[in-house]
Amino acid sequence: MLMKSILIAVTVLIQSTLASYFVSDDVLNLPRYKVSLLTTEKIPQSQLHDAAFNDQTMLMRDSYGQPFLCNIPQVDRDEAEHQEQMETETKDTHEDEQKLIERGLELLQPLENSCLQFYTHQYWAYEYCHKQYVRQFHVESVYDGRVERKKETASHYLGKYPGVTIDQNPIIENALLPTIRRDKTAKRPATTLKQVGNQRYLLQQWGDGSTCDFTKKPRTVEVQYQCEYQGHDRISYMEEISTCHYLIVISTPRLCEEMKLSRIPKPRIHTISCTPIVSDKLIEAEREQEEQKQEQQPLIEEQKEEEKSMDDETKERVISKDPILKLLNDLNEQIDLLKSQVNGYSSSDDDINIMFIDEDGNYISSNSELKKLLKLEKTFKKKEEKEQKEQPRLKLIDIFQRQ
Repeated sequence: MLMKSILIAVTVLIQSTLASYFVSDDVLNLPRYKVSLLTTEKIPQSQLHDAAFNDQTMLMRDSYGQPFLCNIPQVDRDEAEHQEQMETETKDTHEDEQKLIERGLELLQPLENSCLQFYTHQYWAYEYCHKQYVRQFHVESVYDGRVERKKETASHYLGKYPGVTIDQNPIIENALLPTIRRDKTAKRPATTLKQVGNQRYLLQQWGDGSTCDFTKKPRTVEVQYQCEYQGHDRISYMEEISTCHYLIVISTPRLCEEMKLSRIPKPRIHTISCTPIVSDKLIEAEREQEEQKQEQQPLIEEQKEEEKSMDDETKERVISKDPILKLLNDLNEQIDLLKSQVNGYSSSDDDINIMFIDEDGNYISSNSELKKLLKLEKTFKKKEEKEQKEQPRLKLIDIFQRQ
């Protein structure tokens, strides 16, 4: 059983390393630690004082009071070695990174002229429009006496794509409809390739948002694009990381088409090994039980060999003593006999050779020829029966003709 105290320790370890995780990682789905209970090994209580206690060992108990001696792995050193190995295996040149960025932007091209919305339980909801803007807005339900409608009561642009100008139109049907204008001569935003943990992503900086009430400067937003195999294009994360500076994460399966933008090998899962501490009496009882098992093992093997070498006569004797077994044995023999008859031969103590010859005295060797002969005989019989049925009718016709 998984121990509550061990789970608490694991939780603390996980929280201490969350900084190295990607912002959208599922910690429960991709755990950094696992608990292994070594039930085949046990520590006698009398030898507990000889166990090596250090920073990597911890004495714990489960919810039933069973004590365990747990060994905590050296995460920092192991993780550093593993991270260095991963960086060596996945290291790309600057030219490779630029090609990868261009490939990623190409895969995102179908998102143009589409918008994604992200509703939370907080005051603000969020909207991302590809190569246009990121904004936050507040929606309230308005009842006009007949129909309940949604109405935007506030809206702020958190950032705009370079070269985009937004002209706000008058309110039409309680919705703010902006007019988007693009400057085709404007340069596209710088795109960088980042990696956190085992996830690579593309990052852009958008500025020129609505003026911040606190800094009196335009709001800015970091737009992060990441691969997500399951689901569809969506806003998976949104946060104000500093005053009027935001982070939005766009998760899309489109980027997964490029292997180097999908998840790189998963990080190593560290094992917390826990050995149960038991009484000396239990150890002694298990040792005696194992000795008895070893002593009885030759007898068990000998009995198995005797069962295998049992001759047919002994088996028949056993069958004859049990009426049910005898009945089943007789049925099996009858079934075998029927099968042999269907296949064209008879099983008997004496070998009987049956040969078939045709009307010319030639030997019929194959079943196919025998079937043809039987079919021909059947045809003759049908013809003969038909002629016998027609004879009375012909006699009557002959009598009438004579009259």
